[in-house]
Amino acid sequence: MRFGIRDSACGIYSALIAMLFLSAFFVNAQEEGMEISGFRVPENDEQGQMTAQLFGDHAVLGSEGLVKIEGVRVELYREGEVVMEVESPRCFYNQKSREVNSDAAVSAKAEGIVLTGTGYLLDVEARTVHVMADSRVVFAEGVQRSELGLEPGGGNKSTNEPVITSKELFLDYNGRSARFVDSVHISDRELDMQSGKLDVFFSGENEIERALAESGVILSISEWKVAADRGTLMVLERKALLEGGVQVDSKELNMTCSTLNLSFDENNEINWIEARDEIRILNEGREAYAGKAVYDVKTDEFLLEENPKLVDGKSMLMGDRIRFWRTTGRMVCEPARAVIFPGTKFETELFEK
Repeated sequence: MRFGIRDSACGIYSALIAMLFLSAFFVNAQEEGMEISGFRVPENDEQGQMTAQLFGDHAVLGSEGLVKIEGVRVELYREGEVVMEVESPRCFYNQKSREVNSDAAVSAKAEGIVLTGTGYLLDVEARTVHVMADSRVVFAEGVQRSELGLEPGGGNKSTNEPVITSKELFLDYNGRSARFVDSVHISDRELDMQSGKLDVFFSGENEIERALAESGVILSISEWKVAADRGTLMVLERKALLEGGVQVDSKELNMTCSTLNLSFDENNEINWIEARDEIRILNEGREAYAGKAVYDVKTDEFLLEENPKLVDGKSMLMGDRIRFWRTTGRMVCEPARAVIFPGTKFETELFEK
């Protein structure tokens, strides 16, 4: 997930506002059987400037205040320009419960975001939206839906833009949050992540502040693959925290630990890693243990602290600090304390010298 997607987050909330606007037109409709075709309903602010429009091909008022609307399109405006469009083949509005529901497809497009799904439930009072299946959110500046393969029957064309897919999506306008549930998958050029559930929290400026992944997390960035029970992404700080049964794999190294902190540079590449508690590292046949491990990507250096030890066969090296370089295998121990069994050779630069 590129950190830049926070700039498009307001589109999710615009989608919610537009979908809630579906309910406004028939609030006062009372006559059962009343039909309207080809209607347009504008909404203006106090200065008389248009803020939204509802378009419909056909509407019928049924029994018990249930309104069926076909060919629905909603437009939201800012300073006379369309900033959001929501479309759906059909929906039902319940005047008593003030809920809008549909089993049809829905799509929303605005300000660098395209949201699609199948089946939805809008609660006007609670200001929430539930997309029931095939939730897909694409963060892309200046693209058309057809370019992303999001037209009806268009399938999922590959794209390098950040994409979040899940079975269900819950939007909470008052709580300023979005929840992706079941088979959550995030992908873009730099990152691929899977989890069972993802909660996204927004600031007052509609920026993504924090994302919390639970029910198992698998994160792939460049050569790194990290698995954990849960993870938190601090978007504004460019940091991530993985917790619970953390497993890290790369070309030359495998590591397990209890918690893992990641820091990202301006290019959204990992530049710093800190592991904590129950650390075990496998590197070129050797095993390292410590309470704390820090890895600097730029220098390729691991620093092990808090009772570190290095095991090579039957031999063991201990010290206050152990430094080793992942790709070269070079190692320095400060100060060195070793246990060497007869007939074994500790294959490190330290003992060879």
